[in-house]
Amino acid sequence: MKNVRVTGNGNFDGIKEVDNMAMKTFVKKSLYIVLAAVMVLCGMLLFLPGKAKAASPQISAKVVMLKKGQSYKLKLNNAEKVSWSSSKKKVATVKDGKIKACKTGTAIVTAKSDNKKYKCTIKVTSGKRKALVAYFSATENTKAVAKKVAKEAGADIVSLVPKKAYNSDDLDYTDENSRACKEQQSNATPSIATVIKNLDQYDTIYLGYCIWNGKEPGVIRTFLKKADLKGKTIMPFCTSESSGISDSVTDIKKLAKGAIVKNGKNLTNASDDTIQKWIANGSAFYVSKITDEIFARIKGKSFKDNCTLSRDDLRYLHVLHKDLDGKTHDGEMIVNYHIANDVMDILKQLYKADYAIEKIRLVDEYGADDEKSMEDNNSSAFNFRFISHTTKISKHGLGLAVDINTLYNPYTKVVDGKRIVEPITAEPYLDRSADFPYKIDKNDLCYKLFIKKGFEWGGDWSDRKDYQHFEIPNDQIAKWYPDNV
Repeated sequence: MKNVRVTGNGNFDGIKEVDNMAMKTFVKKSLYIVLAAVMVLCGMLLFLPGKAKAASPQISAKVVMLKKGQSYKLKLNNAEKVSWSSSKKKVATVKDGKIKACKTGTAIVTAKSDNKKYKCTIKVTSGKRKALVAYFSATENTKAVAKKVAKEAGADIVSLVPKKAYNSDDLDYTDENSRACKEQQSNATPSIATVIKNLDQYDTIYLGYCIWNGKEPGVIRTFLKKADLKGKTIMPFCTSESSGISDSVTDIKKLAKGAIVKNGKNLTNASDDTIQKWIANGSAFYVSKITDEIFARIKGKSFKDNCTLSRDDLRYLHVLHKDLDGKTHDGEMIVNYHIANDVMDILKQLYKADYAIEKIRLVDEYGADDEKSMEDNNSSAFNFRFISHTTKISKHGLGLAVDINTLYNPYTKVVDGKRIVEPITAEPYLDRSADFPYKIDKNDLCYKLFIKKGFEWGGDWSDRKDYQHFEIPNDQIAKWYPDNV
């Protein structure tokens, strides 16, 4: 035991010395412990996960297709304060993301948040056209062909845009791990950012795409799975320098539930004439420009040498119609391009309703002789001629009048006390109170459909009657052809 000196006052100096040493040791150890704890805490703070990064704003659609009068609610997800604007307010307005389609055309709606802009293309249609070109183009090749198809078919057009765009690495087909290759291997259906609100109006859809690894891209599969295509006719076309379209058409037939899928065509580097023939062969009801083949049939007949209209003013309609026995026949008619879609819609509705039209042939089959055409009860439209003793082109000469079931619905007028009837063989059908087939009156479906489209009926005229005749009013024609008023 260590010696301890006792002082006179009774204090133990040795004990005091020992206590001081113990205290120093304790403090030293405590400092080490605190320092170690601080280091551990710093390490934990260093490796603790930070606050999760907020998701970037994302616009709910990149392309929206509407017909005039429709609306759609666009959203900018993951954003709090958003301002909206439209590049063309006459085409489409936007308020708090709600888009209103006002006029045919294209507008860009922009959502702005935190000084960043997010854009959506708004396409507004008239709602009259019955054909749509819907296409996916990773490059510009399919887009260029799709524009040609839309032009020749008289169709609206819309691009099917993926939510996540493809870059060059995604499209590297030499890399089996590229995005495109993986999607094709798994038959993926990537999300698309195109909304078609007016799909119901279309009867025919021309579906365009490039061939990826021998078949249709995933964007096309997504569209076919999500869209209601029941009863619609789908005409596939593709662009590819090496692969055919047949395998993709097989897939489309499986995916397009309830649709009629026609045999497709590779339109890579196709001429306008090739596209026109493909459109004609694929659809029973179609509108086309006046091809060289059609022009050869009408030149010098309905399209006379003194015709002041351009071929571009006219459109060829191929339709189906039924006779009184319910038999279906092919029909042809040429009208002005301004009314082509309306007349097509009327004839299509009449066919679906089993409305009887005996013949729909070009008046050229009768040598452009109206009397012969009417005597055969033929329904027709364009036949160029001037109004007698004037320089004005007649309504038929402009392609802006249509005659239906002409023998049973004659033209009649009293001139100098003498009644004129055209065709001359139609006198038995002047009594409109009598009951006979093909008769048009105000209870007739044909009358109702033409009037609904803005036509006037010759049966309403007071100075003469033309029961077969439907024409565009003069005030509308003055807007299209002011020099002919």
